[in-house]
Amino acid sequence: MARYPPTAEKGAIGTDVLVCHWSDANHKHDCTVTDGYEFDNVITDQVTVEITETEEAFEGLYMCFFVPSQGKDTHACDFKITFESEKAVDSTQTTPPLNEGNTLNTTLIAAVCVIVVVTIVCVMLGIFWKCFKNKTRLKEEAGYPLIDLEQKQIPEHLEGLELPKKNLEASLKKSRKPSDLMAILERETKQGLDNITRSEEDNTTPSVGDDITQSDADLQMYRLYCPLMDQTGNAELLVVDVGSTLLQISFVILQEQVIITSESYMMKTASGIQMFALIAESIKTFVCEKKLTKRSPLHAAIIFPFPCHQTSLKKARLAKWTREFCCEDVVDKDIQELLQNALQKRKTPFKVELVAIVNDAVSTLVSVAHKTPECKIALTVGSGFNACFVEQWRRVGTSSTEETQPEGVVYNTELGALGDNGCLTEFRTQFDRDIDDLSSKPESQIFEKMVSWTYIGDIVRLALKRLRQEDLLLHLEDQKDQSCKLFQQDSITSDRVAMIASDTESDTESPYQKTKDILTELEVKQYTEEDMTTIRYVCRLVCDRAIYLTSAALATLINRLNQPGVMVVVGGQLNKKLPHFGEIVYSTTNKLVKPELKDKFLLVSSAGCRNVGAALIAEASMRQN
Repeated sequence: MARYPPTAEKGAIGTDVLVCHWSDANHKHDCTVTDGYEFDNVITDQVTVEITETEEAFEGLYMCFFVPSQGKDTHACDFKITFESEKAVDSTQTTPPLNEGNTLNTTLIAAVCVIVVVTIVCVMLGIFWKCFKNKTRLKEEAGYPLIDLEQKQIPEHLEGLELPKKNLEASLKKSRKPSDLMAILERETKQGLDNITRSEEDNTTPSVGDDITQSDADLQMYRLYCPLMDQTGNAELLVVDVGSTLLQISFVILQEQVIITSESYMMKTASGIQMFALIAESIKTFVCEKKLTKRSPLHAAIIFPFPCHQTSLKKARLAKWTREFCCEDVVDKDIQELLQNALQKRKTPFKVELVAIVNDAVSTLVSVAHKTPECKIALTVGSGFNACFVEQWRRVGTSSTEETQPEGVVYNTELGALGDNGCLTEFRTQFDRDIDDLSSKPESQIFEKMVSWTYIGDIVRLALKRLRQEDLLLHLEDQKDQSCKLFQQDSITSDRVAMIASDTESDTESPYQKTKDILTELEVKQYTEEDMTTIRYVCRLVCDRAIYLTSAALATLINRLNQPGVMVVVGGQLNKKLPHFGEIVYSTTNKLVKPELKDKFLLVSSAGCRNVGAALIAEASMRQN
């Protein structure tokens, strides 16, 4: 599990401490994080002398690489070395005066001390110089550098042109004042929570047509019945994860070592009846193939990543579809009833009892929070965009009594809907408006369409198409080349955007190789190095904007909780596939949070265990009942 920052000062709340064992002249070390995560193959070339626990002069911040022993990604990191003497020093002790006969010894000792001090100073200067050089090198290797919003690193041949300045830079210019966006987020968050309070005081359950869901607040907060504590029991559960294109079914055995067996099935958008029939058929196939029929009745949890009005853990009604997902006759219907009816029609030789309906962000949160109580926020940046957080219930102002309320309540923000009421108009470009017009749900999920993995590729495509129309890209003479796949809808996938954004021209043997390969796949035959520079610039610009908007949203939630040591778990394709997304989001968010919270929060990458989170919620629900 990758962590940002990977290390922190010893003793800091909610952070890790690296205990390093230094060995040979090659400076290869083994480091162990105090909370149990182990990292090996740590290599650093800044420290040129052997460091012992008494050499306090070498305390400080050093650069390093680390390779997680259970992962594949190599990360750049900083770590702080501190030392503690084994023997306590008695401050009351004094050094006896030297005898007059020891003047020569005193002189020699003084000379040796001077030499030692000079040597230490020289070594430290060398260390800091190497740190400076390596910091630059590591920064370059950490995916791709963020485009400097102040310097506007536009390729020379685009300088001064109205089109890229107006359309490609527009949102980023406004994002230079993230406080404006954060103020909007804080206002919408507060109003969404107030709406929940009013509905509770009125003893009403909101539905799609109610005034409460048509309020001025974009963030229609959903309070979730989700126990976070005491999730330590043993159980066997079926977990059904409904995705936009894939349906993943897992059999999770909760014990000291969690065991997971999973299979994926294609999802097809159709009517609601057909969709749940497909889910039921996939469950039947999975249970029979894995020979689980004898374990009937099977207790199940379903991860349903769409806004739902939830009245209990297993009772939820769909509020609306998001992304490009749309099935008829499901909105405002009971999810449990739809699934149970579909299973009954399949005449399965086993019984499935649905015990929990869980949001994807919430299951991601619980997958970490059940072991790490400091985890208070989960962020999913994938085909959709959402966040959930644990709010102190006293801040919400609910009418429930203290005896009946837990210490914290989980709220699903449905953050992707921000902007549906027009509050983000000044942050949107013409490309964003075009994306919205082309979508199956115009004027819906505005923020999601600006940052999520589903739409990033098409934003880049529209920008490149406009540049081509203005004769600023690909001066194509052949008519066949002008109709190449590059400008066709869905041609530039988000995966391709991430690859191009991380491309480099520094490879003397094969500069821009990733970009060349993708242009070849898209049947572009005529292009120059200038074209490749422009295409990479646009890809980076769109990715940078997604990072800045994500960081502003995350900083708003961290500021709201106002708790040093908060841990944030991040999941989704953007986090997995955009090079070093986590490090960049962490550093950007760190600039936006309150001064007293800087360097006092952690970002962890989800290990893809939201099915375990859903199973834990279901198991806790079963024990409570």
